[in-house]
Amino acid sequence: MDMRKLLFPMLFFSALPLFAEDWEFEYDGDIRTRFAYENNWDLDYDTSDGAAAADIRVRFNLDVTTPIPLYLFYKLEWGNISLDEDFRDEDNFLETIKLETRQLGAGYEFSIYDIKAGLIATDSPSDTVINEDNFGFKINADTDYAGIKSFYSMPNLVDAYFNFIESSDDLNQLFFISAESEDYLDSEFRLWTIFLDGNDSDSFTYNPCWLGFEFENENEYFELKSRFIYNGGIVTLNSINYTIPISAFYTNMELSIEPFEDTVIFTRYNLTSSFDSDTSSVNQFQVVDGEGSLDTGLGLLFGGSSYGSEACFSNESVSLIEDNLSSGDIVMDAPGLFVYEFGVSQDFNFIPLSSDLIIGGANTGGLFSGDGYFSSLLGLEIDLHNTIDILDDLSLNFSLCYLFPGNAFEDVFERNNDSIEVGWDTSFKTDFKLVYSY
Repeated sequence: MDMRKLLFPMLFFSALPLFAEDWEFEYDGDIRTRFAYENNWDLDYDTSDGAAAADIRVRFNLDVTTPIPLYLFYKLEWGNISLDEDFRDEDNFLETIKLETRQLGAGYEFSIYDIKAGLIATDSPSDTVINEDNFGFKINADTDYAGIKSFYSMPNLVDAYFNFIESSDDLNQLFFISAESEDYLDSEFRLWTIFLDGNDSDSFTYNPCWLGFEFENENEYFELKSRFIYNGGIVTLNSINYTIPISAFYTNMELSIEPFEDTVIFTRYNLTSSFDSDTSSVNQFQVVDGEGSLDTGLGLLFGGSSYGSEACFSNESVSLIEDNLSSGDIVMDAPGLFVYEFGVSQDFNFIPLSSDLIIGGANTGGLFSGDGYFSSLLGLEIDLHNTIDILDDLSLNFSLCYLFPGNAFEDVFERNNDSIEVGWDTSFKTDFKLVYSY
């Protein structure tokens, strides 16, 4: 690995102050270390099995503003490094230690427009379909009536180590546009669409699209957030030149009230469509490159809250959804999900502590097709997520999660773990995260 690929942008930005007059430089970032322990991590019949992991991550962000409406940005990440990592792979040193350029580019602001190009953040609303940093172009426009956001991205053109794709025939292209308004009845409305031209698989050509609608309303009585996403498109099986349509959906809703000051009671639901034994179409909701995420706080079942996608512990940790909603490839036989949560969020004024207590569970789509509640039950879970502000820039997050697997857990879990014989013993996980922000 040629380290100059990564060091060049670092040297370029560090040398800017030597020749740039009247330019403004702002930087920030964080240093984070984590530790987690989980008993019965594989949910087999030996409850005494345990696994521990620890890692560290460092982020550095630099923003440069010039006298003209031109700005530059750079985001470097070193992490998530397992503390028992072996660093002796000298041929791929940067990839071994996971030193990556996450974002790098320039932008131009004028009138109502903000245009940027380079390695940019390419994400869908709520990160449901995609949340990555890819090479592309982004244009945002803010008017008196609505905000327009759009980007064109090539997800596999270049990676964070500046390795370029070998053949243009395998290039993926992603198109996104959204419009949103928040000036009507104290509500925010958002309509958006994504289209992906996927060509990097030898076995199929992947052309999915997504159409999403989101609504948020906050008043003196409650706060409501809801979204619905329809997933369409086609998949062509190259070996037999056979085309299969995609028809799937994802919907989410969260309702919260604040009966007392600093106390919020909430309920949250996620629902995805499922395999319905009709092989003539793909009915499972898809995401881009495994980078979509459910809006959930259930840490053991779905990696919610402090177990988000930033975690890089063992990939064998308990999660029903490998790479979140799907692996980014075509998933044709997933059973669908119905996730339900009830919780209380509390801020304690006498100590710098905020806590979320969440009780929830999940069933497969079989719940709605006659399988019954317990036969479709994936599991019930209790989570306690806490944040302590030790100093203004130093915080400690710790979580406790306890899972009671359901009858449907074995069948679903073994789809991604063929060699493990799963039982119904409970699982417990604790997670500590210390973050210093600068």
